[in-house]
Amino acid sequence: YAAGRRFRKAVDTLVTEAATGYVTPQVIDEFLARDGWTLADADAWLAERIAGGEGDAWDWIARLRPIEVYERLAGPRASQEFGAQLVAADSPLWRYCESHLGVQRAWREQISPNESLRLEDVAFVCSSWALAVEYVSDRSTPAVSPLLAGASGLSRPIVEACRQFAADLRARHRADYLQIASETERLLAQEADAARAEDLGKIDTFFFEEQAVFRAAIAAIHSGNSAIVRDWAARRLGSGRGEASFWLRGEPARKAAWDLLQAAERLDRALESATRRSVKALTIEAWVEAYTADGAAVDLAHRELEQLRNAMLGPTLPQFFELRDALDAARARWSDWASTWAHGFNAACSTSGFLPGRSMQQRHLFEEVVRPLLGDTPVALFVVDALRYEMATALQELLPTSRNAPVVLKPRLAELPSITSVGMNVLAPITRNDRLVPELRADLRDFEGFSTGEYRVSNPDTRQRAMHARAGGGSCPLLKLGEVLERDATSLRRSIGQARLLIVHSIEIDKSGESGTGLTTFDTVLRNLASAFSALRDAGVRNFVFTSDHGFLLQPEGARGQVAHGTRRDPARRHVLTRTAEDHPDKVRVSFTELGYEGDGMHVLMPRGLEVFDRGERPSEFVHGGNSLQERVIPVLVVHERTQAGGQSVEFEAECTPAEAVMGMHRIKVRLQPGAAQNSLAFSVPKTVQLLLKAEDAEGVDVELAHAGAPAVVAQGALVAPVGPEFELFFRLHGSRPQRVAVRLEPLQSGVQVRNAATTERFSVAVSAAGRESPPVPSAGQSGSGDRWLNAYEDAGVRQVFAHLHAHGSLTELEAGQMLGGPRAARRFALAFDEHAAKAPFVVRVDTTSGVKRYVREGGAR
Repeated sequence: YAAGRRFRKAVDTLVTEAATGYVTPQVIDEFLARDGWTLADADAWLAERIAGGEGDAWDWIARLRPIEVYERLAGPRASQEFGAQLVAADSPLWRYCESHLGVQRAWREQISPNESLRLEDVAFVCSSWALAVEYVSDRSTPAVSPLLAGASGLSRPIVEACRQFAADLRARHRADYLQIASETERLLAQEADAARAEDLGKIDTFFFEEQAVFRAAIAAIHSGNSAIVRDWAARRLGSGRGEASFWLRGEPARKAAWDLLQAAERLDRALESATRRSVKALTIEAWVEAYTADGAAVDLAHRELEQLRNAMLGPTLPQFFELRDALDAARARWSDWASTWAHGFNAACSTSGFLPGRSMQQRHLFEEVVRPLLGDTPVALFVVDALRYEMATALQELLPTSRNAPVVLKPRLAELPSITSVGMNVLAPITRNDRLVPELRADLRDFEGFSTGEYRVSNPDTRQRAMHARAGGGSCPLLKLGEVLERDATSLRRSIGQARLLIVHSIEIDKSGESGTGLTTFDTVLRNLASAFSALRDAGVRNFVFTSDHGFLLQPEGARGQVAHGTRRDPARRHVLTRTAEDHPDKVRVSFTELGYEGDGMHVLMPRGLEVFDRGERPSEFVHGGNSLQERVIPVLVVHERTQAGGQSVEFEAECTPAEAVMGMHRIKVRLQPGAAQNSLAFSVPKTVQLLLKAEDAEGVDVELAHAGAPAVVAQGALVAPVGPEFELFFRLHGSRPQRVAVRLEPLQSGVQVRNAATTERFSVAVSAAGRESPPVPSAGQSGSGDRWLNAYEDAGVRQVFAHLHAHGSLTELEAGQMLGGPRAARRFALAFDEHAAKAPFVVRVDTTSGVKRYVREGGAR
């Protein structure tokens, strides 16, 4: 109307839409082909056709939707609804199928040539036709199979009815749909053979469509032309765009493969963005700006891909070898990019200097960032070993902050070489006239710490001493990350009562990286940092600084080389200290004087690219000590809360139901609903909640959250859970000894409570190689929380049986009967034994020896 033109529906379209469902498409076409008819003629014609129907039976069927007719035809009550006789070709039922779905006689005769069919045959003919119409209408090019010739060119109402029927079948009758689609697909062999991903549409009606697109996605990732994979993966995984593909539901292996392809595409997209940026200025500041703007996103995407690959890639995935080769190609593209940027950054450093301006120097971080925040409330300084810049961007998303507590992330450059004994110690205020005084090992091969003039700063205690002296206050607590997580708000509040500065020390990232387990634990550490932030915030801390000593290179197998220097005993992995001022084409050199260090005559040598020095050992995937951007750019993440935290808490009810394990992963189904207190305030309930999955009352058990079914999302190891719809979680449990534990959903945000968040069922823990001799958990009857699991048993007798098994390892059926209250109770216990055993933190088996039945806990008595 605004454009000055009314919308008018064509009269042919109007007649077609009005008549569909009452008369067949062929009869409609015959009327439309008449000459000189008017709208009044059409109205009279349709009224006559309806009045000439088939009586009550026809009227009754006509009121049903196609899916309802199908359910009566194929359901167990079909004979009651329609009778047991065969359905003739001219019956009202066939007329319904023709008028509502456009089923053509040619299709019926090709699928089932008999004149009269059983009810279930009619159901198959109509449903297979609906699938065929959906497939043809969704394609961008004409279908190949002659069998599908009649499924094209249908009116829009008929097409929409068929598409809705197919969608209803997928949603309401999964098993039926699988069988119907499989049988129909066998009739369309030409389509499967000729299927090309670019010709197919947005709906994978048949499995051969999923296979064709999957093969094309692998090829696109392998070749680096992966832009199209973004839409393919999003549609199939249901990434914020509705339901996941039918062929991925209940198929974790196929979903995992698509997750990997999607992660590879994200890496390629980040690489494309970073590659477009041309860093021509020969200053290190220009390189840092480029890295924080684009490069860090590449390393984040690369780390996420490597973590997912480590967790998911295995021979059970479809087209495993082709998929692995494609991921290797994406990995190689990252390596080429990182090597190019490393050479460029080192060239800029060699030209303009390795030490940046004061505002970007690590040595001035305490004076310029921490001290200005000191005031009436303490500042929490998190010094996190090997927290590289891209990980801080992920941590920034996890921190539960508000508009009153903005998070500001800025970069600084780690001092060289980028190792813990340098970077961690210079975080303390130890400069003299902006210079540093390093103390080296007796053999001059590496750093031990730095001198303040009075004492050496070389470990957490001496760093705390230097920081406390500068910050002031009655105390300066130094806590490990684990201590913060273990203590409650009251205990933490007492610790910081007289403090202006609180130091939280974390070595988990560096430790797990060096041990080769980083890919499975990096996200866990980030979640724990966010949890520690929440705990300290609840204890009254209002100002936070997160920073690091250095970053690291995550170099996958085959993406790294080695360079030689002297004997294999001379170099560290990525640096060498030397008194020789020699330059080499494959190394960069910087003197202590250029770095602002006391110690004339000393130099640092580092590889120009991503290589490590040849030390006669197999290099680790996790390395640092060099001058790449990944190692040197450290985060300074500041949270400064202007007002005190507060506000209403939000409460949710959780339903956690166990499901069958798949691909070596445990699985639970979860639904979150607003709690009773929120029922009258539904408008204020958030649509998503950030949650962690943790082991319940079990120390030393790590939870690896691998997958989440749409619409839930796993990000940085945390769960972004929707409120309302049900979703699935796939996870693994790792520990130092065999046991069975329950799991609990724990909110990441402050002020959020989740009730009934723990499972009553228990899941087996996979034993890791290290720590098999760890002490056992307390047995029932001991002090502590080791016996809380017994609360899952409402019956006192059952509780006594499992307490006895935990403490002593076994008991006979007769002994169990005495505890349970007699033979009848013992029989009830035996019938429900599997249900009871699932709640225990250990495995119980039933043995029969010499006719005596015994319940035995695996592992014997504690």
